[in-house]
Amino acid sequence: MRRAFLLLLAFAAPSLAVVTEAGAQMTVVSSWAVSDPTDNQTYFSVTFSTVPDFMSVDGFGRQADSFQYYITYAAPYTLQNFSILIRGDEIHYASTIVIRDRSGVPDPHSGGWGPKRGEVPYTLSGKTLTFSCPSSMIGDQDGFFRYEIATYRYGALVPSSHYGFSSVGPTPTLPSTWGRVKRLYR
Repeated sequence: MRRAFLLLLAFAAPSLAVVTEAGAQMTVVSSWAVSDPTDNQTYFSVTFSTVPDFMSVDGFGRQADSFQYYITYAAPYTLQNFSILIRGDEIHYASTIVIRDRSGVPDPHSGGWGPKRGEVPYTLSGKTLTFSCPSSMIGDQDGFFRYEIATYRYGALVPSSHYGFSSVGPTPTLPSTWGRVKRLYR
């Protein structure tokens, strides 16, 4: 009996580890947003706690992992005061990130949010996702905004959020440029 249990455990343990890793809840580890007035683009980067699975969906069509940026331009900087929504929840439809108004006439994939302002490509490298969009697409006029990022697992809110403020300036294009920029602030 004990030997049968140990054999069962030996075969089941590896599969349990896979289920645990695949079922891990994705949270935000770090993020930044830079509005570059020289090219009128806003650049975003977010690093997650696990490698996200944006393509798997459940029986209700909900992505395994998703995120939403809530963008606010004016005080009070609260989640209830956001005007623009960046939805990672629609990646599985066209492999793009969709940017929407908070309210208005929704479409079938909007999740009840407003009309689409546009969609942009993204790059996923391990746990880090980056994308950019024209600043006007997120309603940005001066480069300064507050954002909050929420993550979801099959449509359920993961109980953690991450927020930050954008910065304004040129975005370094080469890794070596970061060192030169940091030296300016010493």
